[in-house]
Amino acid sequence: MSRWSRAPQLHCADDAPDKPVTWLERLVDLAFAGLFLRVGEALAATPTGADALAVAGLLTAAWTAWATTTLHANRYDADDALHRVLVIAQLAGVVALALAVPDVLAGRPRDFALAYAVTKAILALHYLRAHRQEPVSRALSGRFATLFAIDTALWLVAAAVDPPWTWILWAAAVSLALSVPISRAYRAAAHAKPLDLDHLARRFGLLAIAVLGVGFVLALVRPLPTSSLDGSAPTLLDATLTLFVAAGAWWTYFGDVAGRRPPEASPGAFVVWVYAHLPLVGALTVVGAALTPALALEPGATVALGQRWLLAGGLAIAVVVVALLDRVVERAPDAPLPRLRTGLRLAAAALLVALVPLGAAVPAWGFLVLVGVVCLAQAVAAPLLAPLGAVSPQPRPVTAAPEPPTQVTTAPRPAATPARPTIGSAVRIGTPSELRRDLYFFMMQGSWTRFFAIFLGLYLALNVLFAGLYLLDPSSVSNLADGAFVDAFAFSVQTMSTIGYGAMSPISSYAHTLVTAEAAVGILFAALATGLVFAKASRPKAHVLFSEIVTVTPYHGVPTLMFRVGNTHGNEVVEATMRVSALVEERSPEGHALRRLHDLTLVRDNSPLFTMSWTVMHAIDAESCLVEHLDSAAGGQLIGLICVTMGFDATYAQTVHARHIYYFPEDFRLGERFVDVIETHADGHISIDFTRFHDTRPEGGAEP
Repeated sequence: MSRWSRAPQLHCADDAPDKPVTWLERLVDLAFAGLFLRVGEALAATPTGADALAVAGLLTAAWTAWATTTLHANRYDADDALHRVLVIAQLAGVVALALAVPDVLAGRPRDFALAYAVTKAILALHYLRAHRQEPVSRALSGRFATLFAIDTALWLVAAAVDPPWTWILWAAAVSLALSVPISRAYRAAAHAKPLDLDHLARRFGLLAIAVLGVGFVLALVRPLPTSSLDGSAPTLLDATLTLFVAAGAWWTYFGDVAGRRPPEASPGAFVVWVYAHLPLVGALTVVGAALTPALALEPGATVALGQRWLLAGGLAIAVVVVALLDRVVERAPDAPLPRLRTGLRLAAAALLVALVPLGAAVPAWGFLVLVGVVCLAQAVAAPLLAPLGAVSPQPRPVTAAPEPPTQVTTAPRPAATPARPTIGSAVRIGTPSELRRDLYFFMMQGSWTRFFAIFLGLYLALNVLFAGLYLLDPSSVSNLADGAFVDAFAFSVQTMSTIGYGAMSPISSYAHTLVTAEAAVGILFAALATGLVFAKASRPKAHVLFSEIVTVTPYHGVPTLMFRVGNTHGNEVVEATMRVSALVEERSPEGHALRRLHDLTLVRDNSPLFTMSWTVMHAIDAESCLVEHLDSAAGGQLIGLICVTMGFDATYAQTVHARHIYYFPEDFRLGERFVDVIETHADGHISIDFTRFHDTRPEGGAEP
């Protein structure tokens, strides 16, 4: 082995699981991305049905060439002079393929077939070299050297004959190459020597981002002549909207799916994962190509029907493919609700298709805004369905006890402390689908901001959808001008809300059908919104403030654990009860590790009238379970204290409850006591100072 000649080595994920993507592989991905965009631009120039079929065939052939090359790079490690020469020659063939794309659409496929034969011949040489120099995989490399030699011969023959035989041979050659991942030899080799799925996932992701990135850059640069690069408003607006759409397309794939591999134990998932990237790359290709003509339009002009299909239809295909990929890749523990996520993506795809006819009624910038909003909305909605705090912060190291303070110690405020895990943030792995969170739970658990944002988005999306359906036949609604999107949107709002001003009304069976459907949707939507708003607004909430720390100080000669709670509303909470449980980690003599709850006996566990504050105390005597854990209260066997209070709120006329958990080392302070926060004034009224509610002072020190 030397720098000039180094035999290729069979790569196996079990032997070397961390295979990086080399710079040469990145160059190959960029070259193929240029080929894909060249094919997409040919379709964007003349988006007709016949050209769409031809471009689909070209994209399939180009993706097959890249996929077979990538699978070889995943299987073998090689980096010597001969390997680099072969790769550079293969890149020259890719450049020749890109240059020959217009000739194929013009009926002259000879140059494309010859260039493709060159790329396949070089791939056959790669496998032939591995067959001669790498004995472990000789059966696999010999089989594929023969297969790609036959593939090369088919392309050479296709270059020498005339259509339709050319297309028949092309289809046979591409089908032969597409059979590689599902061939018996490849599956047997993958079982004996597993593929590096992480490396493959990175390569597929790099190709997708290269196609999307190159498409965005070309769209941004090509339609702008030198005279227009003056920072004028239309140019900046169009460029910004193009970035908006590109970001939506990027987030659709890279937000949840990119970099995630299929499970090793599921060969079927691997096959679906590999082949699903073919329509995905094709969709991103036509989206990138469609951005150029959309950006080149004059202000106020509308996007042509074919361009709308390429842009919105391509994104719809990408969203559907991402929904499929999301079901076959390894799922992260913080990504529950796969069915709901899939439903959201399918709904986004349907909205994108509905935007195609709607685009005739809005200017180009409005169409780009609508497309980008749909993409970003479904991409943003997916993470909202995951539990918060998937990764809990590491416990803080226990340090030596500090010297007794000589002044009042102010407890750190929540804003100054890191985010703490809560019971609701626990990650639930492998929960059955029928037992996961439903829509009602999701809406009730979230904030009012999220609640109204979701309903506003749904309301606007539904009205945009029905406005587009009305514009398919503007004559079906009286006084609705052809292409008047604003009027159609207003008519949809009137129908959904049952307002009906009378200026516009349905006058055909088509419009009557739509009005009937929209009225039913509006009634259901209003009922759902009303019920959720009432249920969310009517929930009682206990405004109880727990002290941020727990003190351990002598009380009547006995070490006593203390914390306090305050009623911040000051209303009447009668028959308030408090329950405190110590969560302790124990190990049985048989070695079973358990987390057990021990109820603590309180000095007073109820309060007939809780209006101001309540100091909760537990005597750490011989009967207390905290005796043996007192020294470990800051991070040993005692995990934490769970405190729950309940009472009848006279304002709500309902039972309310509140809960707090102490489990961080700084939550516990030994040898300190709370400062007094209740003061009786000269006129007889009583006040409570919540600004000092968490403050403590040393035991025996003077009250500040």
